[in-house]
Amino acid sequence: MAYCTKCGSQLPPAAKFCPVCGSQIASVATKGTGGYKQAMYKKAVQKLQSQGEQLVKEKLTETVKKSISQNLKKEVSFNKNEIENFEKSTINTSKPESTKLVSKGLTLWTWIYLAVNILMVVKYNRSDELMGIAFFSVIVLIVVFIRKSKQKPYNWLVKIILGIQLIFLAALIFERSAYPDLSLLFLIALLLIDLRLLFKGNKK
Repeated sequence: MAYCTKCGSQLPPAAKFCPVCGSQIASVATKGTGGYKQAMYKKAVQKLQSQGEQLVKEKLTETVKKSISQNLKKEVSFNKNEIENFEKSTINTSKPESTKLVSKGLTLWTWIYLAVNILMVVKYNRSDELMGIAFFSVIVLIVVFIRKSKQKPYNWLVKIILGIQLIFLAALIFERSAYPDLSLLFLIALLLIDLRLLFKGNKK
């Protein structure tokens, strides 16, 4: 009885190729023990190869996990340092920022300007000329109150409106100076306040 010298399988008579492993029959073993030993050797080699691959995979997986863990630790440490640096910078910059906010806002002259306009509207709400002056004041106050958190609430637009109001105030004062009354005092007061706001409105 003939056996394959590579896989140890039994061969049919006059076979040129092994029906199991397909290898060409170079020499035929007449005893089954030789083929059996070769088959066992081949299985042992395959087993060792499989174990070697498994060991390599385990080592590779362990190395990757270790590398990821180290990178995560480094990243966490870096983030902590970033947070600490940010907190320090925030603490350091908070004081100057607070002083900036204190320097912003509305001046005392703005509140005087508001008070004089309110008194004038209450006293002379039937005078078209004085209501026209008050109309400019309303526009100025609206813009200034919107920009009160800015470093300079009195911008170029507000100053243009104040300049136009100054022209009308000067004309009304000249017209009413012939017949002075209480309204003339309001107009003169507004004229002086306008000049103050026009040139020093943003200064405390």
